[in-house]
Amino acid sequence: MRCAIAHYHELALKGRNRDYFEQCLIQNIRTALKDLGVRQVQNLHSRIRIDLPLEANADVVRDRLVRVCGIANFSLGRVIPLQIANPDLAALAEVAVEEITATSCTTFRVTAKRADKRLALTSMDIERTIGATLCERTGKTVNLKSPDVTIYIELLSREVYCAAEKIEGPGGMPVGVSGKIACLISGGIDSPVAAYRMIKRGCHASFVHFSGRPLVSRASEDKVRELVQTLTAYQYASRLYVIPFGEIQREIVLNTPPPFRVVLYRRMMLRIAQELAREERCWGLVTGDSLGQVASQTPENLTVVEEAAEIPIFRPLIGMDKREIIDEAKRIRTYETSIEPDQDCCKLFTPPHPS
Repeated sequence: MRCAIAHYHELALKGRNRDYFEQCLIQNIRTALKDLGVRQVQNLHSRIRIDLPLEANADVVRDRLVRVCGIANFSLGRVIPLQIANPDLAALAEVAVEEITATSCTTFRVTAKRADKRLALTSMDIERTIGATLCERTGKTVNLKSPDVTIYIELLSREVYCAAEKIEGPGGMPVGVSGKIACLISGGIDSPVAAYRMIKRGCHASFVHFSGRPLVSRASEDKVRELVQTLTAYQYASRLYVIPFGEIQREIVLNTPPPFRVVLYRRMMLRIAQELAREERCWGLVTGDSLGQVASQTPENLTVVEEAAEIPIFRPLIGMDKREIIDEAKRIRTYETSIEPDQDCCKLFTPPHPS
């Protein structure tokens, strides 16, 4: 039977709430794969088994699971029955041959793990036996230090899993276990990465975008909708609020000195976002601030801006530099959208030398 085996790390450290975290992860996996005909998702000891129908496209399954927060890594392979007293290594070797034949490798290694230590054979015994069969049947050679492919074998009490790949997941916590937050999102590079980092820690994000309308076009709104769509792949459902901010900016320009305008824009944004957060029952706001990146992100200005809000403000990028943020944006697939030109309200009426 084809299946995927997903592992998690951080959830295994939870105490009394571990079952809750695991059930949230299982539900999120079901949601991510529901249109692929996946029906059986089973919680095993420190791993989750996902039975895959024959018609399920492996590339699509990989693309979905790599975005399920809480998964540390996963493998797509096959499962066969296992008898602890009399393990059928010949049947396991046949599965391993099928898995490695589907690859284009010339060298390999076998890595076996026993979850049930009652099994008479050691992990090394299994690795040697399966490795010898693979060499004999396929003509491929063993390379323990730098193989083209690693055959992963996991032996449980009643089943054994075999796969020729292990794919890194996002890690973190299952979406939903940390409540709801409201993310201020622009069309830039930083704010989508900040939102992703909070989603990865188990938060479900609502999004608030401040548009320069009616003084500019809808270009930034369309761009932000695309960014939110990309981020929704990590949390399966999202709500986006678009706030026309142009007239508010005009009033600030008409009534305040130029050096203070950007700080006042941001204070007003937090006040509005806070009311939406309360309406959505969010417990905090998230911004894409990075310390010292621009004039409005100095310690003094961040402090003044934060005083406008009464609920917690989270800044996941505060200690990251621009290169680190760009690298993460590329990894989560928001970068190409973020660098498209638009008319951002933050650039509207911006003085040449803000305070």
